Amino acid sequence: MRSEVRGAGRARAVLLAALLLAAGALTATAQSPFGGAPAPPVPPAFGRATFDSLAALIPNGTVETELLTPVYTQRVMELTKKLVAAQRANPGWFQAYMRQPQPRPWHPNLGLTRLEYEEYLREGRRVTMSVRGRERLTFQRVGQARRWIVHGRFVLKALDGIILDLDGRRSGSSLGALPFYGIMRPTSSDASLDWSWYGVWKAFPAAGSRGPASTASLHMGPVDGGRNVALYWVARRPDPRSMMQDEFVLLRYPTPR
Repeated sequence: MRSEVRGAGRARAVLLAALLLAAGALTATAQSPFGGAPAPPVPPAFGRATFDSLAALIPNGTVETELLTPVYTQRVMELTKKLVAAQRANPGWFQAYMRQPQPRPWHPNLGLTRLEYEEYLREGRRVTMSVRGRERLTFQRVGQARRWIVHGRFVLKALDGIILDLDGRRSGSSLGALPFYGIMRPTSSDASLDWSWYGVWKAFPAAGSRGPASTASLHMGPVDGGRNVALYWVARRPDPRSMMQDEFVLLRYPTPR
């Protein structure tokens, strides 16, 4: 039992580190045309070639995926333990803090000194990835349109029901609409995955909403020199059993031929 508790604690620490160090995964600016939710303005890379490139990454059918998990340095995990303790002590403040755009500023409520927080961000860029398992993921094509419904189970249950609608320039999930955010170039903090580029869809809380807010981000793009496709999902949603439920899925599969 004691080892199970330690394992659960480490899993929580890894999840928190992934959410805190994710490159802009849950940030928002400006205003979206979809229901008034916050989102950035439409980027200039909205040409047909952009969506053709994304469509080429989406298989028609079931693929075997590798489930990836971040591997952080020992120092990052030591500092994350302090963050976990601070999160438990002040969960409401942490919820609001996590909704801030990156880079998130240091705050004493984090449970780290300013120097420790700077070290945490710096060490976080040294993350590597390991394969923790394999699972099948299905992309169901809807007619002749460039529209797919994703079906996942077990550890990929969070992805089940996501709609990738390239013709409609949006997506959808159990959290609601995910407007297309644009094509992004990788940053230095994305280097562990060797992204060439990625398309991003984001879901944001409705304007004027109160209480815990749902947020989500879906990234998809070529990695490993185009040999594979990576898909990254991170979400925070209200949970009746606790204040918030976090979801983090990172996988890759061979590029469709």
